[in-house]
Amino acid sequence: MSYVRDTMQKDEEVLVTPKLHWVNYILPYAVIATAIVLAGLTFVLRSHDYGFLMAGVMLAFYGVYVMLELKFREMAVTNKRVVVRRGVIASDGDEMKNFALTSIEVEQTVLGRIFNFGNICFASAGSGRMVRLVFNNVDNPRRLKAEIEDAIEGNEN
Repeated sequence: MSYVRDTMQKDEEVLVTPKLHWVNYILPYAVIATAIVLAGLTFVLRSHDYGFLMAGVMLAFYGVYVMLELKFREMAVTNKRVVVRRGVIASDGDEMKNFALTSIEVEQTVLGRIFNFGNICFASAGSGRMVRLVFNNVDNPRRLKAEIEDAIEGNEN
């Protein structure tokens, strides 16, 4: 939580930090496994054509990059704001003040309902436009929504 902790204001504390669902890791692990198979085919076939090896190396880099993106993603709800930060080298951060929140919604696909993951969407109206901030593919989104609402409401009193 380096970004969130580094940008905290006086008297600000982290109330909720969502956990990413395991489904987020399927793609990078599948890509890395495919990379290993492709690289292995080069040696098993004793080929002097290094196409499989190069494809494997490129897939491995992509898989590692996706894993790093997941590792460096930060999502938090503090007593003053909601924060989402993404990115490995260059970062993209979004914040929304709690007092500006107009709604918190849960979005789930059919697979999300089956495996209990989904998105938490925060909405606020301001400057004549609707602003949305999303916690993507979090574990148990309905319970998380209730925790966030309890934490924010408990803090306003």
